[in-house]
Parts: sequence; C-alpha cells; structure tokens
Amino acid sequence: MKNSSEINFGMNKNTYHLLFTDTIYNRYCTEEELKRVYAINTIEAFTMCSNKKLLYKFMKLYYNLEKMRIYHIDFDRISYNSQNFQYEYQDKDLLLTFYIITDIIQVNAKIRHELTSNKREGQCHYGTLILGRMIANSKVLTGYSYIGNKKIFHSVLEVIGDNKNLIFDWTFNICMFEEDYYNLTRFTKISEFDSSNIIPDYDILENIDIGIRPYIIFRNEIMHDLERNSFLFEKTKKNS
Repeated sequence: MKNSSEINFGMNKNTYHLLFTDTIYNRYCTEEELKRVYAINTIEAFTMCSNKKLLYKFMKLYYNLEKMRIYHIDFDRISYNSQNFQYEYQDKDLLLTFYIITDIIQVNAKIRHELTSNKREGQCHYGTLILGRMIANSKVLTGYSYIGNKKIFHSVLEVIGDNKNLIFDWTFNICMFEEDYYNLTRFTKISEFDSSNIIPDYDILENIDIGIRPYIIFRNEIMHDLERNSFLFEKTKKNS
C-alpha cells in the first residue's frame, strides 16, 4: 500500500500501535499450560518436514539436541492415522489431530518454502491474507493466543465446513478443527471479516498508507470510514 497524506481520519496504523502489543509476557505458567507449550513446540517443529528421519537430521542442525530437550520437542508423540489421513499428537491424556497445510493444498514453491522454514515466523497476518485469497468460504480472524506465559497477537483463517470449521495457522503450517485449535492455543477472537473482501479491499486501499496489521484488525472500521468519507478517497485516487 502506497503512502498518502490525504487520509488521516478514523482507524489507522497509529491506532493499532496505541491499542495492541504483539506479545505480552505473564508471570506464571501452570503445568497444564506447559503441556500445551510442549505440544506446540513439537508440532511447530514437525510441520517443517513431516519425514521423521529427515526431520531429526534437520532439527539437529536447526535446534541441536540440547535445545530439543529444553523445548521438550519429542517427535515420537506424533503418529499418522492413515484411516483419517491426519497426524495425531498424544501426550498422556492430551490428544490433538492436525493436517499440514502444505500437504492438503497446492501452493507454489515460494509459499511452500516459507511454510516449511523459519521464514513463516512472525508472518501470521501476511500469511493469513495469502491463505484467505486461496481458500473459499473462509474468514480472517484476529485476536490473542495464550501460549505458556505469552499472550500473542495473532491471525488465523477460519474455513467454514459442513460439520466442523477448520482453522489454518500460517505460523505453524497446520490445519486443525476449530475446537482442538482453540483448546490448544486458547485463541480469543477480537475481529473477523470475510476473506472474499481481501482482493476488492486491496484495489481500494493500495494508494493509502495503512499497513497489514492495522488493516487486518480494523478492516471493517476502515472500510466504513472510507464509505463515510468517499470524497476524500476520490481526491486521493485522482492525485495518485
């Protein structure tokens, strides 16, 4: 989105910085929360490469064995259910099922590389918009995930299913049933919008300096402001 000095009203990137912090650290972490952290650490590492033999070699280079012990990364807790075509993570009474995004949707080489490497880290808002343009019947959700002692500002894609909704998480390269994902990350939604708006919105906003993060959290308010102040938008469009 290009710079413009014509539109300074309503919700913008300054509003975002005033209201939201990307990560907030809390003081305490319960045993139950730690179990979820270990699950996330293991699944996050696993989704970089679903071949366990290759994965162990990769992780020795990327993390080394000492870090794997520190982060409690244990690939033996993950198995593949060939009947349901899903991966399963199990740690005693905690059972999670998930798909790997790059296994179930066709993506180009650039996106595959991003999703299966550390380049995906910190790119949840950008990645969710990419997925939203690719997957029909979906919504962009933004809110907070609670992982261990961290409260993390985060975006995911919700895909409306016949029986259950699915959550696509770019940062982890996973797709999970909504209930399982919410139980794992304690995700709390702040805003949402239909992903079918992404391309039309870009056509309108490409000359306005908003930024991805303010757009993804304030999309509905921004578009409402533009409708109310369409004369300013027309002036920007003529001068761009």
